[in-house]
Amino acid sequence: MAREFALFLLLFVGAVVVVALYGRRAYDRRRALLDARRGPASHGVTPESEPASRPAIDAFVGLDFTRITLGRPAPTRHPIVLSHGYFGFDAIGASRLRREYFHGVRERLEALGYSVHLVRVSRMAGVEQRARQLAEQIRQLPGERVNIIAHSMGGLDARYAIARLGLDARVASLTTIGTPHRGTPIADSSALLLGDRARLRRMLDSMGANVDGLYDLTTRRMADFNRLILDAPTVRYASVIGAVAPSEKPSTFFLGPGHAYLLRTVGPNDGMVPAASQRWGTVLGEIAADHWAQIGWSRGFDARTLYALLVEHLSALGL
Repeated sequence: MAREFALFLLLFVGAVVVVALYGRRAYDRRRALLDARRGPASHGVTPESEPASRPAIDAFVGLDFTRITLGRPAPTRHPIVLSHGYFGFDAIGASRLRREYFHGVRERLEALGYSVHLVRVSRMAGVEQRARQLAEQIRQLPGERVNIIAHSMGGLDARYAIARLGLDARVASLTTIGTPHRGTPIADSSALLLGDRARLRRMLDSMGANVDGLYDLTTRRMADFNRLILDAPTVRYASVIGAVAPSEKPSTFFLGPGHAYLLRTVGPNDGMVPAASQRWGTVLGEIAADHWAQIGWSRGFDARTLYALLVEHLSALGL
């Protein structure tokens, strides 16, 4: 895992440094050249999921944390499944050092009386492979259906599994947080850094560092994904938008370069994903949280209360 993490940091930091050194103009020229070689790509998305406009987030609406019920709220009809993002995990460490990806979230929800399950899929694999692993684990859970709350790439895994793997029969709702539904320029830059070198990718794969997921998160791949992966009419889709104010810095230090780059090129973002890319289905709220604060890895944002609010909302909907 240490080797994969080193590769992840190398690609992320390297992508930001490359763009910073050579400038947006050089990056755009390179993208245009590659697009011309590969041919035109479809940029359509499902009409019901694409917002009419994508205004910049000038102010953070925020979810109303004061609405949390005191004591034990009503249980949800279906259990909750927490689905992790790119380079994620269910839990790491052991005993007192054990930490879950959704840091402290499961404990908070279970203390409120909710039934919660964690899933674990390949950290750096492509969406299709991760989606199959997600579907297999959900089918093994008791009960008729589940409510999925997914962070980052986990939302794409769930969308694929629902649309292509028959998981619509087992999922009542999908709530995504910080998910790059329209891709992220960070992945574009990282993919350009690696290029289309099949030999290099095979070598990395042999080292246990499958980077297919990186390519799946590019804006080009996600344009095709949205055209082909349609929402299921029986599933309720919602999203939470995370971003860091232009005048502030991410609480996670290594997200700083990505935040600055995205702010300059596409606008509000959470250090990894543009705010406009995170919108899907019903937008439940906008939060002032970077990509890692959204899952509880920051003292500056109360992620546990966020998830408690989201689950209480599902309960109120009868889900």
